[in-house]
Amino acid sequence: MNIMMCKYHPDNQAIFLLWNETILQFACEECFENQKKQENTNMFKQLSIRKALKEPDYFLGEFNLSKENRQLIEKIDNVHVSKLKQLIISIETYIQEIQISLSNLIDRYKKIIIDVIQKKENLRNDLEKVSFYALFKGIFQGLNSQQCITDDAINQIEDNIKQLFQEINKSQKSFNQEILKQLLIPKFDKPTILPQYQILKDKLQTLKDNMASLLIQKPAHQTQDPKDYKRDLKFSNIYKQSQIQVSSDGKVAFAEDDVWQVVLCEQALPNNGQISFSFKILKLHQFYCGICFRDRINKDYRGFVTEAEHGYYMICRMGKVYSHHDKEINEQLKGFPSEQGDIIEILVDMIEKTIRWTNTRTKKSFVSY
Repeated sequence: MNIMMCKYHPDNQAIFLLWNETILQFACEECFENQKKQENTNMFKQLSIRKALKEPDYFLGEFNLSKENRQLIEKIDNVHVSKLKQLIISIETYIQEIQISLSNLIDRYKKIIIDVIQKKENLRNDLEKVSFYALFKGIFQGLNSQQCITDDAINQIEDNIKQLFQEINKSQKSFNQEILKQLLIPKFDKPTILPQYQILKDKLQTLKDNMASLLIQKPAHQTQDPKDYKRDLKFSNIYKQSQIQVSSDGKVAFAEDDVWQVVLCEQALPNNGQISFSFKILKLHQFYCGICFRDRINKDYRGFVTEAEHGYYMICRMGKVYSHHDKEINEQLKGFPSEQGDIIEILVDMIEKTIRWTNTRTKKSFVSY
């Protein structure tokens, strides 16, 4: 198609049709941006000319399609050729790396994808036959015979397109019936599951497991049974603020001063699965409990939690919560209050990346994501 310049901005190419019930005009990008800034009282629809001339489903979808036609055209849009082509490349790569003998499976998936792409092209070719779309393309094909396009010619083209659009809106029933005749989408045959497919799945899972074992080296103390972890958990005499006293073989920690002081447990959390443990409030000061990143928290073991990425996930006795990564809930009263004698159970799920605090007396809980 010859390049058409915008009659309102002569230096710009006309690439859109802007239209409503009463007005239709060729428009450039600047026209479109100006229209968006105006009030909605005279809202225009926008049609990309280049896209409309290539994709009949896009053009026809701009009008009032019946529910059935809308669903059928959406099926065309949902077939992404580039993703399908990328899929077959990925399938080829993985299968060839795992087992050359599965080449017949590659050929089968190639055929399926090629068939899907071909069916999409066939559907678009069928939509070319819709008379309204043929008229639309015919208007633009007439431009190719003109060496110079005058404003009078543009005005005539706009009138012709406006008349066509009005005719489409008036002839909704015949318009949709004509589209429906062309959209006889054939059913996609579901491929038969080959024995090699299960072999491929098993080998991929084996590959995934092997990669995981290489990437994550689990320390010996993190492979212990969860029950043993809970039983053996104790406060550290090393990772703590100096004024905190640890007694009863690491099972009790206490600070005389009612200030922010931190004591960590000796054992680190496992890297996978779920683990739970509990703290009992023997005497109520400014009690906080939770988990932390040992390498991120303040090294003098004072609990500074106002700055971002402070290293803690905790809840305090008044119900305030503290989050290393979530500024929205950090220092907010979203948890539950606790009293002397309460037991706070903490469940850490390394798979779901959640932490749940529960007061075993009141049954109230809070979850941090």
